[in-house]
Amino acid sequence: YLGLFGCVQRSNAEPVVIQNLTLKNPVVIGTNYIGALMGYNYGAQILNCSVEKGSASGMTYVGGLVGKNNYNGSYVGTITNSRFTGEVKKPESGSGTMQYFGGLVGDTTGKGTDEATIASSYAIADVTGGNYTGGLVGSAYAAKLADCYSIGDVVGTTYAGGIAGKAQSSYSGSTIVKNSYSAGTVTATKAGGIFGEHRIERGEIGNLYYDSQLADVPIIGESYSGSVLSPGETVVGRISTELKTLADTLNNGRSVWRGASNNSENSGYPCLTAF
Repeated sequence: YLGLFGCVQRSNAEPVVIQNLTLKNPVVIGTNYIGALMGYNYGAQILNCSVEKGSASGMTYVGGLVGKNNYNGSYVGTITNSRFTGEVKKPESGSGTMQYFGGLVGDTTGKGTDEATIASSYAIADVTGGNYTGGLVGSAYAAKLADCYSIGDVVGTTYAGGIAGKAQSSYSGSTIVKNSYSAGTVTATKAGGIFGEHRIERGEIGNLYYDSQLADVPIIGESYSGSVLSPGETVVGRISTELKTLADTLNNGRSVWRGASNNSENSGYPCLTAF
């Protein structure tokens, strides 16, 4: 476990909250569970935390902000109004399993109806990883991703996605991914503008977009045969100029998103009002 906090665990009814922290230019290099802020979040709440121009490198569970965001048996890890800018990467040399790389979080896992939630957060990062590499998260299992985005190029081995390398519901719970977008190239054997691998059988996917000019790939790299949630007309690729005008569509009647003031802000793509 490697980060400003190696591992943070909530063990009772009293919430554990990590909030209002900003890290600048951190470099974190390790093996497993690597994140600039936290290697392993075991049921704590992360709120209003930022990493600017960071670098996170490892072999498994590697994220810009958090390596693994997990359910501890009683409480789920949550990440809200948080962000990472920089790079996430695998080692330039070495052998062994390399998987679960994400611009913000390497892996986010809940249990049953308790989804590990990431909301109103983003990553602006180039991500170079192994299997299950995503612009926002490497893997989302029994999780909720809402009002998030990733900007940057994603390179994986087998599965890579603009938002998630893999999205999967659990046997008893749901995975929800909505009101989000990605912008950047996606490269892998099975690359998708939204998901590398889609294994969601219960939950919700909708109002998801990717820049199809930058990522000349399908919406999903591969869908598991048991996946019953099929992408509809609100899970699609959009050319750059169209994606940059979708703040109102992402809001869907709310005020979570706003348009960029110019092309210098957020490369012209929609911004979250929390920042």
